[in-house]
Amino acid sequence: MQVEVFAIADAATDNQGKLNILGAFDTIWTQVVPALHPACSVALRFRFLPSDGAHHVVEIHIVDDFHVDIMPPIPIEMNIAFPEGAQSAATNFVANIQGLQLRRFAQHEVRLLVNGTLKMTIPLIVRTSPVSPQIAR
Repeated sequence: MQVEVFAIADAATDNQGKLNILGAFDTIWTQVVPALHPACSVALRFRFLPSDGAHHVVEIHIVDDFHVDIMPPIPIEMNIAFPEGAQSAATNFVANIQGLQLRRFAQHEVRLLVNGTLKMTIPLIVRTSPVSPQIAR
């Protein structure tokens, strides 16, 4: 099994096997915490070989800098179908997240587990947004 895409974005869709990603990011800028990020998506594209088997359990976790989940994990059960004679099969998954609570300025992680094993992580950083200087008139 290979992870071809693992990103957090403003939005993502899977349309007839095409993974569409809009606004991939790793940083959320805010002036205050706790902060509420209204909406985002985690986009995934996997490639499986027949030797990988057909059934897989995937979980997405978003954890804070203390490695504590900041929202319930997102479970995904996949049953991969291999067309006759195919050497591999690709599948997409999009998790839409509403109202992500961010309690402090820190480097969080989005974790991808496959069949109970950590496969990848990507950072999700919450930073203080720069304050624009006031223009004197």
